[in-house]
Amino acid sequence: MKALVVLGPGVLELKEVQRPYPNKGEVLVKVKACCVGAADVRIYRADPVQFGMISSYVPFILGAEGAGEVEEVGEEVSNLKPGDKVVAELTKSACEKCFFCRTGYHFLCSDARLMGRGSDGLFAEYFKTSAKFLHKIPTNVSFEEAAVTEDLAVVVNALTENTIIQPGDFVVILGPGPIGLLSVQVAKAIGAGMVMIAGLKNDKPRLEMAHKIGADMSINIDEEQIIERVKSLTRGRGADVVIEASGSPYAVEQAIELVRKQGKIIAIGITKDQNINVPWHKITLKSISIIGSLGHRWTSWEKALNFISMKKVNVLPLITHKFSLEDWKQAFESLERKEAIKPLIIP
Repeated sequence: MKALVVLGPGVLELKEVQRPYPNKGEVLVKVKACCVGAADVRIYRADPVQFGMISSYVPFILGAEGAGEVEEVGEEVSNLKPGDKVVAELTKSACEKCFFCRTGYHFLCSDARLMGRGSDGLFAEYFKTSAKFLHKIPTNVSFEEAAVTEDLAVVVNALTENTIIQPGDFVVILGPGPIGLLSVQVAKAIGAGMVMIAGLKNDKPRLEMAHKIGADMSINIDEEQIIERVKSLTRGRGADVVIEASGSPYAVEQAIELVRKQGKIIAIGITKDQNINVPWHKITLKSISIIGSLGHRWTSWEKALNFISMKKVNVLPLITHKFSLEDWKQAFESLERKEAIKPLIIP
């Protein structure tokens, strides 16, 4: 079968590889749609942080977000059968014994192997994974919609499981990427009163999209002072909740200024710069709660699929471009240039 293989730092090649065979407890899935994510591009560009975490596992098939149809099941798999529509969690295997595995957070297991992150992923015609990390797709959800479930599960975990937005909250989202845009919809679905999303000058198309999918207002921070705008809209208090979804060091500093006393900052964005100067005294003086949120748990995926199925979240506007596996470079570059939001690869 054809697969996009990582051979070294910045070295990717579409090549013929052996089709996998499902072992006991595993399922072979025919890929129907998969998304190109920011981490895929960072691996392609040999980002020292992203690539450094998986360099010892080279070579492997890239691709972490996708959906497909069950082709074959291994021994002792009873909950799935050929023909079932499924979406795959990022986790491919874990120890099943540690605290995190036992509480549903396999993603945080120290021994976890992740799809397309050192373990063979979805940029291929087929992939295999443990049956326990597959979720059935509702009948009214397409493969293309389901391919976006991973990002949505990240947001669901952050906004409904790691913290809770209260009805009527004024929410500010920093960063109009896929996570930010999905955060708009989830925040509104769970009761946020007002949602503002912020971006840069070159984010104009994404900010316009944010309005179409539910944002009450947007702001271009290259042209307008966001702190003054938020204070004017909240009688000087500041935002109840700030969702940092950009990974920008500047946005991290802004979040602390934007949030009200006793407010919450939800940190989802991952910064490239690991050494950020944080005004720690302001966190104490304002009694701010900062919640870091990485990945998802099993329930996050089920809730995410329900959000899509119940039409509470519309992921289709985010799917702006589609490519064949042969055109993977164009797919990666469309995301890098911010032309695409969630480019899909259809093997």
